Amino acid sequence: MSDSANTRPAHAGADPDDPVLAPHERRLEDLLHASTSIVERLDLEEVLRRIVEAGMRLVEARYGALGVIGPDGGLERFIHVGADRHAVAQIDHPPEGLGVLGAVIADGSPIRLRHLHDDARSVGFPAHHPAMDSFLGVPVRVGTEVYGTLYLTDSARGVFTSEDEGLIVALAATAGIAIENARLYDVARTRELWNATIADVMAAMLDITGDDVLDVIAERVAALIDAELVAVAVPHGEDELRLAAVHGSVAPSLNGRVYPAAGTLAARALTERQAVSISGQPAATMFPWQPGIGPTVAIPLIAGDEPYGVLTVSRGADGAGFSAADHA
Repeated sequence: MSDSANTRPAHAGADPDDPVLAPHERRLEDLLHASTSIVERLDLEEVLRRIVEAGMRLVEARYGALGVIGPDGGLERFIHVGADRHAVAQIDHPPEGLGVLGAVIADGSPIRLRHLHDDARSVGFPAHHPAMDSFLGVPVRVGTEVYGTLYLTDSARGVFTSEDEGLIVALAATAGIAIENARLYDVARTRELWNATIADVMAAMLDITGDDVLDVIAERVAALIDAELVAVAVPHGEDELRLAAVHGSVAPSLNGRVYPAAGTLAARALTERQAVSISGQPAATMFPWQPGIGPTVAIPLIAGDEPYGVLTVSRGADGAGFSAADHA
C-alpha cells in the first residue's frame, strides 16, 4: 500500500455560505463529487487509484484496495491505499484473492462485516499485514463482466452501514463505466502507437535486410511497450528456434541462442497462429540459461501464408499483465 490517502469526508471544508443539507443529501452530494472525480480521467492507472480513494472518502475508511481479476479467477493486480510504505515493505506477498476477498469475487455481490476476523472466511492474509476490523467489499462490473472488487476496511465510525454499502454499490457502477472508457482510450492510443511503430519498421526495412530487420522490430517494440525483454525467435532446423534479435538488459547472454521449440510459448504462437500469453515463468524453467520473466506475450510474425518467426515481449516479475490494448 502507498502513503495514506486523505480520507476526510468530501464535504469537509465546504463553503460556509452553501445551504445546509440533510445528512443523506450531503452523502448523495459526496457520491456525485466522487463519481465525477473518477469519470473525468482517461488514464486507466489513475482511474483505478481514484476509485479506491473515492470509496475511502465516501465511507470514511482507513484502508482501501481494488483487486483486478485475472484470467484464472484470482487477483491479477491489487491497487491499495492507506498503509505507509514501511508497513507495505513488511508484507510477504500481496493478497491472492482468497478468503473474504475471494468470496466477493465468487459471489459477485457485496459483503459487509462488522468484524472481519470473526468471519470463517477470513483467511489468506499474508504475514505482517496491517490489522483490519470492519469490512465492505463490492464487485466492480464492466458491462456484464466482473472486472474486479473494491475493498474498504476500518470505518471511522466503527462499522459500515447499509447506507455505506448502497453508496459504494452506486460508486462501483460509475467505476465500471470509467474503467471501460479508459480501456477504450487505452486501446485507441496503443493502436495509434503500434501503427506509428509499424510504419517506422517498414521504412527501415527498405534499407536493411536479414537479422538487422529483426533487430529493428525488437528495438521499436521495446520502445513502445513497457517491457523488460523483447526477442524475435526464428525456426532453426525442424524442431528448434533461434533467438535472432534480443533487446533488454540480458540481451548479450541470449542473442543467437538455439533451443528446442517443444513446450515453449513461441512454439504455441507458431502453431496456433495467434498471440498467446503467460503470467510469468521462473528462471531456468525451460533451459538452464533462461532468465526469469513476468507477464509475457508471444506474437507470430506472418509472411504471406507462412510464419517466419515469433515476437515475444516480457515484463518484469512484478509487471502488470498485458491488456487487450497491448494485444490489439
